[in-house]
Amino acid sequence: KRSNNIDKIEKSLAQIQKYIDDWPITAERELQEAEKNLEAFFAKIPDQEDIPEILRKIQEYGVKNSQLNLKTIENEEKSRGIMPEKQQPKAEGEAGKYAKSTYRFVANGDYFDIIKFLRNLETMERLINIDDFDLNSDSDADGVDVVLTFSIFYSKPQ
Repeated sequence: KRSNNIDKIEKSLAQIQKYIDDWPITAERELQEAEKNLEAFFAKIPDQEDIPEILRKIQEYGVKNSQLNLKTIENEEKSRGIMPEKQQPKAEGEAGKYAKSTYRFVANGDYFDIIKFLRNLETMERLINIDDFDLNSDSDADGVDVVLTFSIFYSKPQ
């Protein structure tokens, strides 16, 4: 019985030793994977604001792909009288490197169309942060109204 216990402990020790020997290689692979993921993340933050193109894609996702009835897409800063250049970025670590523009999207559709639209936004090649999300169901109207406030990030020019 003791011999079996010793064999089990020796096998565990051998596995732990193998893990310790492989750890630098595993850690290097994990570091390379994390760097690749970080590069992919930063690729979603373009050098230019390019607002018309991103709004066109959001409209396409909402109207064409998800069959929502688009009511408005408007710039929140301009509607509140705030100039985007004066807005402080909220990027941690490298304050001042990134800027954002905030927009308000209002549309009407059924729940499944809204979910489809949100999935399309989630998988966009451009980084979008949803700041606020409201669903309103009016018993007199067909479907559900969705009010979405989102931010689009971009690199500030040097």
